[in-house]
Amino acid sequence: MPRTSTRAVLDGAPSADAIRRCPLPWYAVRTNPTAERSAARRLDELPGVLTFLPLLRDPRCRLVPLFPSYLFILADLDRLGPVLRTQGVAYVLGTRFNQQPVRAGLVESLVERQAQLGVVIDERPAEVRWQPGDVARVLDGAFAGLSGRVLAARRDQVRLHLLLFGRETETTLPARALEAA
Repeated sequence: MPRTSTRAVLDGAPSADAIRRCPLPWYAVRTNPTAERSAARRLDELPGVLTFLPLLRDPRCRLVPLFPSYLFILADLDRLGPVLRTQGVAYVLGTRFNQQPVRAGLVESLVERQAQLGVVIDERPAEVRWQPGDVARVLDGAFAGLSGRVLAARRDQVRLHLLLFGRETETTLPARALEAA
């Protein structure tokens, strides 16, 4: 039986429909502490391997892993050797010689839930589009709904003045938590 290419089935950010069409199983991967993102980037470079790192927004509007030190990979069993040798990967869940796929439907439900909550699945840094003097509205967190004037921006952080309790307050927020006002 010919193998289906993971990249051919899952083009771009994974959707629950695309994941259901893929015949390969998902595995849970234990990463070294705080190495989820770097391990996911390295695993994405392997041919025939797709990663999914479920994220959520913490109270400070940061995207953090839903399961610290864990991510999911879609791969064929014969591709697990290179996965285990990837920097940042501790092991694939299961026994030493018998890695166990996760329960069918688990990753699909995580992808659907993440999409419903509006959490960004593709976590590449936002391009710098904010210029000093721009007006931005905060989308998430304690300052949601407030607007402020941009003071400076770099990669994925924007420093701005917000009007709080009748006085201007300077704060730094993730670029993803802002939109043009």
